[in-house]
Amino acid sequence: MIALNTIFSSLQGEGPFQGYNTLFVRLHGCNLRCSWCDTAESQSGDAPQTVSTSELIALMGQNSAKHLCITGGEPLLQEDELTTMLTAISQNYTTISIETNGTLPITKMAYRVPKALFSVDLKPPSSGHNIFDTDNYKLLAQRGWLKIIANDEDDLAWIERQLDYLATLKCEIFISPVAQNGDEWYKTVAHWIMKHGNKAPLRMQLQLHKQIGLL
Repeated sequence: MIALNTIFSSLQGEGPFQGYNTLFVRLHGCNLRCSWCDTAESQSGDAPQTVSTSELIALMGQNSAKHLCITGGEPLLQEDELTTMLTAISQNYTTISIETNGTLPITKMAYRVPKALFSVDLKPPSSGHNIFDTDNYKLLAQRGWLKIIANDEDDLAWIERQLDYLATLKCEIFISPVAQNGDEWYKTVAHWIMKHGNKAPLRMQLQLHKQIGLL
């Protein structure tokens, strides 16, 4: 059984597939409580729906989007069920991406679901968390990208101290300013990336869905 928060289609708001019509499957439950989380409804408590793998596949089949994003919550908390589902339907999608907070290993799922790509977080001090599975980052050159949310100047200073390490990862690194902080914060992050972006493959990311008022 799979704890499901919601399933919906929208434009992908983040990452290298930004702008594509995408089917989102948001799983329920998370092992973190980040201070600026924008999906707190998927963190804890009873799931809005608990469905079988076959029931979830049937729900997904009602949507024609060819890009699939598994998000949460933390999807890897349900790794076995998720692997079963993705193995059954992977041929139906052009891309499959899994958004994970970086605390749980992605190695087994990367092996079991060869088509899956991973958006892995590296969370700065403002998140309130600092323990991550660093082995995940070694896979990203071939299987995904890194996302770092920036909430304040302390976060930017922390990211700056990681630049030598980030440059060794050989993957795209998306710096995502917290949308609630407004346009001036966007400008601050943009200027910071212009200053430091040659030291590591940093790429500024605004959440498209929030810019255009979609879920």
